[in-house]
Formats: sequence, structure tokens, C-alpha cells
Amino acid sequence: MLASLWRAITVVLTAAASAVLIIVLTGVSLWVSKTKNAEEQDSRINGENNDRHGYPHQPPEVVIAHRLEGIRNQIEAQRRQHDYHEHKRHKLEVIGVRAAIIAACLAGWSAWIFQHQLEEMRADQRPWVSAVASVDEPFVYQYESNGTNVSLRYTLHNSGHSPANNIWFELATLPEFPEGDIIVLARMTCEGSVPPSNSRVALGFTLFPGDTISIEETGNISKNDIDRLNTMYRTLPGPMKIWTPMVIACVIYRSPPEGGKLHHTPLIINLQMKRSAVKAGRGCCAIFIDDSPIPASDLHAEPFVINLPAD
Repeated sequence: MLASLWRAITVVLTAAASAVLIIVLTGVSLWVSKTKNAEEQDSRINGENNDRHGYPHQPPEVVIAHRLEGIRNQIEAQRRQHDYHEHKRHKLEVIGVRAAIIAACLAGWSAWIFQHQLEEMRADQRPWVSAVASVDEPFVYQYESNGTNVSLRYTLHNSGHSPANNIWFELATLPEFPEGDIIVLARMTCEGSVPPSNSRVALGFTLFPGDTISIEETGNISKNDIDRLNTMYRTLPGPMKIWTPMVIACVIYRSPPEGGKLHHTPLIINLQMKRSAVKAGRGCCAIFIDDSPIPASDLHAEPFVINLPAD
């Protein structure tokens, strides 16, 4: 609010400065023109006075010499006057060019401030979608060609001032913490997404301001990831297989006030056993595959300690 008020004050001050600059230039121009007219009038009056009074009681040749000298002096005075006015005109042109440059800079500055104010106004009217994950489906381990599914329920809320249009999800589901940077993976999941090609899904759904909706989305742990883990477990002692599934979810939607600009709400989630459901002798809170199926009441969707900010 204070930033918007400061920008508005800046625009008013810039406009006032431009107006003052224009008034000063106009005054300088009028002063130069008035001075030039006054000097020309004085020169004309002086010449007329010389012609009127003449040179009494002088021989003709002296009178002629005086008149020629007067004409020469008048021509020289006019030349100096012309040079003077040319010099003043050149100065005025330089002042005008500099003033025009300053006015153009002020106008550009005002336009830049106005554009940022417009963007802020649009941002103030944009939708803001938050998301919270929960578990309402059991975890069932399946070793099939399609791998194992992980279903989570997402509760979305629009706290903005416009509808969030064309909402869709991008998911990346892993059986354990990834080897690389999970933040980089989350950014790739969000920013690398494209609208779905399927016409029904591409339309997504709309969430109006103040509304909340709950929707279930299912991610998949691929058979290749399961094979990789099984290979690793064969090298470890003990019969139990332990998973710490992670889900990277990105809620993507369009903002009507910003011309359909895409926005993202990322989530990084650990699927864990609830502490109350952990069996004696086991540490918290990994999932033991041999316990499958595990009821939803024993599971918890824990937000990861770090996350990408929503945009």
C-alpha cells in the first residue's frame, strides 16, 4: 500500500516538474522575442532621428561623409545585433533540446512507474491458490508393469480476488529421497510443465475467490524405480524393504487479470507412517513394504522441510 502511494506521489511530482519546465521555456522564449523587438525598434528610432535632425551648417561633402559614416555604423550595428540574436537563438535551441531530452526522460520515467502500478493493480486482482495434501486412500504395494500408485487428496483454496482458471496438476512420485537436488526437480516439474493435450483435462477446472475444493490425484512410482530399489535391497541385510515415498506436486492455473498468465503452487510431500502407527522396534516413520496394504488412517502426508515459493 505504501509503495503504491509513493509511486502515485512520484507520478504527480514528475508531472508538476514537467509543467514547470514547459512554463520556464515558454517564458524564456517570450523574453527573447520581446527583447529582440525592443532593440529593433530602438535602432529604427535612432536612424529616423539622425535623418530628421541632419547636419546643419555643414558643407555638402561633410554632410555626405557623415551620412555615409552613419549608414556604415547602422549596418555594423545591425550586423552585431544580428549576430547577437543568432547567438541567443542558438542558446535557446540548445536549452530547448536539453529540455526536450529531460522532458522525454521524465515522460519515460512516468510511463515506467505507471506500467509498474498497472502490474501491481493486476497482481492485486489475481487469484492465489494454496494447497494442502492429506491421505484418504491406503498404500498398496504392487510390482507390476505399471509400477505402484500413490494417491493423495489435495485441498485447494483461492484467497485471491479473481477466479483461478484451467487448474491442473503435475506430479513426480519417487520411492525415496532423490539422488539429485529435490528443489531443482520440483522447479523442473513446475516450470517445465505444459498444458495437457487432452481436451477434457486441458480445460481443467475453475476455482472462484474464497472457494475451497478437494480433489484426489494419483502419482506413479515406475517399475524401473522399484527394480532399482530391489537391487539395492538385495545387497543389504534383513528381509524388510523400507520406502520413504516422496511426491512433488505442482498446482498450475491461469490468472484472467494478467491475460491468462500461468501461476504455480508447488508442494513437496513425504508419505510417512503416523507415529502412533509405528510398530515397536521400528524407527519413525518409513513405510515397510511387507506391511502392505497400509490403511490410510496409519499414513500421514508430511510437508518437506523446504519448498519452492508459490508464484
